[in-house]
Amino acid sequence: MLVVILIGAAGMVAGLVSLSMLIGERNRDRALVTAAKRAGLSFSLQDPFDCAGPPFDLFREGDGRGTQNVMWRTNAEHPIRVFDYWWYDEYKDENGVAHQSYHRRTCATAEVGWMWPQLSLTREGIITKAAAALGARDIEFESEEFNRTFFVTCEDRRFANAFLDAQMIDLLAGTKGFVEMEVHNRWVLLYTKRLKGNELPPLYRLTEALVARIPQLVYEMWPAR
Repeated sequence: MLVVILIGAAGMVAGLVSLSMLIGERNRDRALVTAAKRAGLSFSLQDPFDCAGPPFDLFREGDGRGTQNVMWRTNAEHPIRVFDYWWYDEYKDENGVAHQSYHRRTCATAEVGWMWPQLSLTREGIITKAAAALGARDIEFESEEFNRTFFVTCEDRRFANAFLDAQMIDLLAGTKGFVEMEVHNRWVLLYTKRLKGNELPPLYRLTEALVARIPQLVYEMWPAR
């Protein structure tokens, strides 16, 4: 009898957790719609742009992945998309039953350049220390705050120096590591933890500010074809 009661209680708790998550998601969906409208952004629950199409490693993670909840500004000079991105890793337990472990991020992409070298800014931490131990070289700049916040790698040191000028470093250092960044080919990617619904427009504005601060020297040294 006790076992039956415990199983029933466990099932009830699981049901309440699922209900709470469902309510939370519905509230977030409403917040997304409201936030986009207030910010003057278009919004779609589904992804009409293939937002995970650009060639970033993040968009190749896991055994399955998807995008949703996209915000954008119509007729913007540089197309910027802010969206939710998820992926899952599939594994089997000791009984051979398949399970999926989900991971979620909120991302922003901007289409700006042409065949730019790969540049990566990740938060300093255990993973970056391990990468450094394996030979990855952290490019450092004059700003100590920026150096403490980000681990920087780039295919071309000249590109890193041109892209990360004083104004760009000030902007990124001011985020306190809230976002991480990659640049590759004609794309810029900002990504962070999964944000609340009303936090997506600020990420859009941050991306706009970053694009506006890309130095003219970058476009001159790596011009569009």
